[in-house]
Amino acid sequence: MVLKRTHSDAGEHVIVPSDVNRRNWDYLRSQLDVPGSRWMAQSFVELLVKLGEWRVFLIGGKPVYVVHTLKNPDRNTLVLDMARTYYTLEELSQSTASAVVGVLILLHHI
Repeated sequence: MVLKRTHSDAGEHVIVPSDVNRRNWDYLRSQLDVPGSRWMAQSFVELLVKLGEWRVFLIGGKPVYVVHTLKNPDRNTLVLDMARTYYTLEELSQSTASAVVGVLILLHHI
């Protein structure tokens, strides 16, 4: 399980299974300095650690921009990178699942 704190950004308060030093009640309680903040648990998806996450912002059903987030291992935070070009859903639907992953990796490098 991954532990995430609300009222946080850039992966600042995300604890993955390998973060054994921060997976204790003392640490979790010490990070509740923002009023109303809470900790939640989420399933661990290893592919997100390796490939990152794409966030698509839509206005009127059309993509306005896409942001790729990937963990920065040196700072233990997320790196944000705006995708400049991307495929339409129709183009992606014509691909196989493995090709879609390849396309997403390609987008990160454009």
